[in-house]
Amino acid sequence: MCGIVAFVNKRGQNVSASAYNAALQRIYHRGPDDGGIAVFSDSTTKVEIYATEDTPQAVREAGLPYTSPRDIRSVSVFEKPKVILGHRRLSIVDISPRGHQPMVSKEGRYWIVFNGEVYNYIELREELRSAGYSFHSQTDTEVILAAFDHWGENCVTRFNGMWAFFLYDTQLNQIFVSRDRSGIKPLYYYESENEVIFSSEIKAFFPLVSIRPKEEEVYSYILRGGGGLARQETEFENVFIFPPAHSLLTKQNNLGAIRATLKEYWKFKVDTDRVLNTRFDEAELRKLAGQYRDLLKDSVRLRLRSDVPLGAALSGGVDSTSLVYLTHEIYEEEKKGQLYTYTNSYNDPCLREFDESPLVHSLQKSLNLNSSFDSPNPKDFQSICFSKVELLEHLPPSPEIASYYVFKQPKKDGVKIILDGQGADELIGGYGYFWDAYIYENPLKSWREDMNVSPKRKAIMSALGITRSENLFFALKQARDQKRWRQAKALLGWNTPSYDVLTSLDNRNELTCFNIQDSMNYSLNVPFQILLWGADTNSMQFSIESRLPFLDHRLIEFLKDVPLCYKFHNGWTKYLARVAFDKKLPDEIIWRRQKRGFDDPDQYWLSQDIEGCRKWADELILSNPSWPGLNRKTLASIIQLNYDIYLRLLLFHVWK
Repeated sequence: MCGIVAFVNKRGQNVSASAYNAALQRIYHRGPDDGGIAVFSDSTTKVEIYATEDTPQAVREAGLPYTSPRDIRSVSVFEKPKVILGHRRLSIVDISPRGHQPMVSKEGRYWIVFNGEVYNYIELREELRSAGYSFHSQTDTEVILAAFDHWGENCVTRFNGMWAFFLYDTQLNQIFVSRDRSGIKPLYYYESENEVIFSSEIKAFFPLVSIRPKEEEVYSYILRGGGGLARQETEFENVFIFPPAHSLLTKQNNLGAIRATLKEYWKFKVDTDRVLNTRFDEAELRKLAGQYRDLLKDSVRLRLRSDVPLGAALSGGVDSTSLVYLTHEIYEEEKKGQLYTYTNSYNDPCLREFDESPLVHSLQKSLNLNSSFDSPNPKDFQSICFSKVELLEHLPPSPEIASYYVFKQPKKDGVKIILDGQGADELIGGYGYFWDAYIYENPLKSWREDMNVSPKRKAIMSALGITRSENLFFALKQARDQKRWRQAKALLGWNTPSYDVLTSLDNRNELTCFNIQDSMNYSLNVPFQILLWGADTNSMQFSIESRLPFLDHRLIEFLKDVPLCYKFHNGWTKYLARVAFDKKLPDEIIWRRQKRGFDDPDQYWLSQDIEGCRKWADELILSNPSWPGLNRKTLASIIQLNYDIYLRLLLFHVWK
C-alpha cells in the first residue's frame, strides 16, 4: 500500500517543483519508506527522475533505470511537463530498491505509480513468463506493467486484489488509470481546463491548485449524512471520486471530461429468481458452506503474501474470528509462527457490552495467537476527531474511535499488514435492510397482495406519493426519518435558500432497498464506500496496510447468488457463515445472537460528558458565529432527537 500523485498537463504550463514535492509530502504517512518523482517533457523520450528528501541512500545509489541520486530540491520549476508521476512507498513485497516507484517497464515504454496489491501476481507472472516476458524484481508492480503490455486495458479483469494506479505509455502518449472492483483503494481526481491531477488523498491537491468547499454538500452532510458519494462527488469544487471497477484509457493530449471517458470493467447482477425462490435444503446448505469456506480460505491464503510481518483485527464476531481461524489453519500447514491479533477492551462498566476481550482470550490458546489489547480513552476524543478529519479530508460519518485504537497497536510489534473483516455483512446478509427486502419480496408476498386491496393502504400510499405497494414499509420508515430531519432542521434554525438545493440533491439521489438487487447494490455502494474510506484512513495514518479477504471478487460473485434461505434461517442472520465454521469455533462466537463488531463509544462519551467530551463539543459548535440560533438548549434537544446529526455538526466544525 502506498500513495500516488499524477499530474496531467492540458495547457502546457510550468509546474512548481516545490509545490509538487509538497503535494507528495502531504501523503507521506501512506508511504514513509521511500519516495520518487518522474517528469515527462514534450519529448516523449525524455524523462527526469528525482529522489525526494527522504529517499533511502540505497535507492539513490541502486543504478536502476528508474532511480536517481538527483534530489527534487535541486530544481525549482518543471518546464511545460506533459505528465508528472509521484509516489510514496510502504514497502510490503520485495522491499529492496527494485520495488522503487515510479517504475518503468523493462523496454522503457511504460511508467507506473501504483497503490495497493495484486495478490495473484505470482500466478500472473508465471503466465507472462510463458508468453516471453522476463522480470528483474519480485514485485506485483512489474507484473502490472507486463500485463498491460500483453493484455491491454483488459488486464485488470485478471487481477485479484486492491489497486489504484496511473500508467503512462510514453510511446503512444497515452494514460491508463484504474481502480479496483470494490473501491478498497482510494483515488480522487481534480479536473480543470489546465490540468487533471490524480491522487490517493484530496490533501495532495492543495499545494498545486486552489480548491473551495461546496456549501450544498456540507448542508447535506450535516442533516442527511451526505449524498455526494452516490454521484462520485466530494465536498470540494472540481474534486471527484474515481469510481470503483472503472478504468480510463486515453491520449494525454486528448484528455477531456473524465466521466465521459470512464469504462466500467466489472459489474455483478443478482440472479433474483434463484436468490428468492430456492427452497431450503440441508444437503445444499452443507455444500454451499464448504464452498464458501474454501473460497474464503484461498482468499486469505493470497492475502498472506508478504515480505513483512502480518496481523489481524479481532473483534470476537463471526467474521474476524473466521479469518483468524483460517489464517491459523494456513500457518499450521505452512509451519509458520504465531499470528498477531489486535482487539479493544473496555473497563468502564457502562461499556462492558462493547468489550470483546473475554471471547478473544478464549481463542488465544487454541489458535496460537499473540494477542494485544487496548482501551479507548475519552481523553483522546478531541485529538482523534481532529486527526480523522485531517487525514480523510471528507466530512466523516464518525470519528471511528474503535478502529483508531485497533490500528494504533500493530506498530509496536513491527507489523505492517492487518487482515480486516470489512465486507462480510454486505455479502452474507448482516444488515437489517436485507431482512426488509427478504420479508417483503418473499415470505409475505401473499400478505402484500391481500393488503393491496385495502382502501386504507391505498390512501396511505397516495398520501406518501408511492405507486409500488411493496414500498410502503420503506416509505413509512422514511417518513419517520423525514420528520426527525425536519425537527432537527427547525432546531438548527436553518431556513435559507440553500436548503432548496439540499432537498433536491437528496431526493434525486435517495437510495432505498426495495428488492434484493437494490439491497445488494446498495450494500456495496454508498455505505460500504464510507466504511472503506474509514478502513483506509484508520490504517494508513499509522502506515499500516489493511487487507480485506471478504472482498475477493470470486467470493463476491459466489455469494451474490446464494439463495437467501441459506443466509437467513430460523431467525439467524449470516446462517451460511455460521454453519461453515460450526464446531471449528466456539459456540459463543458462532451462535451469538447479538451482532458485534468494533463498537464506537463516542455516543456514551458525549451524552454523559465523560472527561469533558460534551463540554468541548458544545463549545466548538457554538463558536460558529454564522449560526446564532444555536445554544446549549437546542444542542441538548438535537443530541436527544438525532445523535448522528449532533455528531456530524461536531465533525463539521472540526473540518471547517
